[in-house]
Amino acid sequence: MRTFVFAVIVLSTVMVLGGMAEAQNAELSAPPDVAISNWIPLGDSFGFVVVKAAKTAKPKQLAQPAVSGYFMVKRGDVWFRLIEEWPLKVVPLAQK
Repeated sequence: MRTFVFAVIVLSTVMVLGGMAEAQNAELSAPPDVAISNWIPLGDSFGFVVVKAAKTAKPKQLAQPAVSGYFMVKRGDVWFRLIEEWPLKVVPLAQK
């Protein structure tokens, strides 16, 4: 259930922010070795890489496309792939 909720949140965020970021020049902000057609920039140093896009096959769901992929963030001149860990941990800033 948590995975489904997380996937819905990520997909919704990507779709909304992806549409807003579409006007940006993707070629200038895409990480190396990522095809421009698979890059959804969400800022100058943050974006989503689409690995697989397909229609949903479940009858209860609307015919909305589903995507899978991963987030990348740029620190300095280096791109890093963000990897989620389960269970998710919330660490307050005061404990760092």
